[in-house]
Amino acid sequence: MTNDHEAGKSREAKSREEVQELLPLYTLNELSSVEALEVESVLAQDAELRGELEDLKTVLLGLHFAPVQTEPLEGHKERFMARVQASGAPTLPTPSSVTIPVRSSTSGPQIAPSSPSKPSSSRRVVRRSPLPWLSVGIGVAVALGALTLLRTDPVPTLVNVAPDAAVVVSSGDNLVFASNVQGKYPIVVMDKNGKMHPVEVAPMAKNYWFTEAVAEGGKVYISCGANHMILVVDVAKGVVSSIEKAPSGVAGLSIQNGKLWMKGAANGELVRLEKGNVQTREIGKSSTLPVADYMDAVLPLEKTVWVTHHANGELIALNSDSLEVEKRLELGGAPVALSRWNSKILVADASGKLLWLSESGTLERTLKLQGHPDKLAVQGDYAYLSDRSGVVFQVNLKLGTLERKVQFTHPMDITALPDGHLALADGPGGVVMLDANLQVLERIGGS
Repeated sequence: MTNDHEAGKSREAKSREEVQELLPLYTLNELSSVEALEVESVLAQDAELRGELEDLKTVLLGLHFAPVQTEPLEGHKERFMARVQASGAPTLPTPSSVTIPVRSSTSGPQIAPSSPSKPSSSRRVVRRSPLPWLSVGIGVAVALGALTLLRTDPVPTLVNVAPDAAVVVSSGDNLVFASNVQGKYPIVVMDKNGKMHPVEVAPMAKNYWFTEAVAEGGKVYISCGANHMILVVDVAKGVVSSIEKAPSGVAGLSIQNGKLWMKGAANGELVRLEKGNVQTREIGKSSTLPVADYMDAVLPLEKTVWVTHHANGELIALNSDSLEVEKRLELGGAPVALSRWNSKILVADASGKLLWLSESGTLERTLKLQGHPDKLAVQGDYAYLSDRSGVVFQVNLKLGTLERKVQFTHPMDITALPDGHLALADGPGGVVMLDANLQVLERIGGS
């Protein structure tokens, strides 16, 4: 009986160790369904393993975002080793020269886990053998990265949260942005304290190509043109609360009083979604477009909704209730972005123009721009137009003149913020916080 009992204990211990070794693959969704169930069965009964899983999620999330490499903070390794030795925990071999990923800024935002969990204390990190489930070859690099992410000392931002920023929008005191990158965390919520909350997204059939982001009522709606869907993000919870089907090549996106408007750049459809009810109107012919040309806009007013169909240079007015077409304006060029300023409708044309229209659609003013602007934001009496070729234009809307043209990396989207500033999704340049004169206040992420 004693031998059988001891053998049972041995098998149980081995099973736990096997599960421990599978935690990294489980975190990355690389296990078969059978293996995943086995892991979950053990996790359900082992609080300590669940704690290790939470630590591991934070570590792998940090590694996922390709941080910038710099030298370690002065004295960091010595402080770390002193803590480990004082705790009595086994130590890892440390090479004579190790680089730790940190941002160059010393006051950047802090990273937070993607889902609510108990924060890891410094005692918890050093009590267990650090990262026993990783191979020796990467153990040192990951352990040091994990310590830097989880330690309680004030540190710069370590995670590259916006490696290819595509869209950005404000929601209350939060800023939400998404990057066209592969992986589980393309969307990030930055709260008013600068803390980052990565949002997990289920795998999609094609690589992300985010085209627009809008916000209302504590939710952010992000269109993915490549996968023809809208991701609805609950900002407070930091999760994707639902996914809505969208027209092919969805690019135009707007939300007003619970009505979600979507325009398909590829199939020419306008879709209105309200309380689960879907209404569709075909307003243009289908076109074969490369993903990079998925551009259009929707601007709902009181009784009219204005929609661009840039494939044939049209601006179209529809009755916002019946979706009957009321007017078609052949503007020529490629109208791709819309906004309202006072009683005027502003149209950004990717052929290099900004247009002022009356609410009835009469063209009142045109300003030519040297470039191909495709996104538009209005702050006070100024319009800001981003151009993927690398510039942002500031236009005085009262005078109809170009105030300034500032060079950036690869502007993909721009939005006005409640405090009078702006946020720019600058592709590999990350998310850039700007003042009203396009001066850089802060740069977040970037590759």
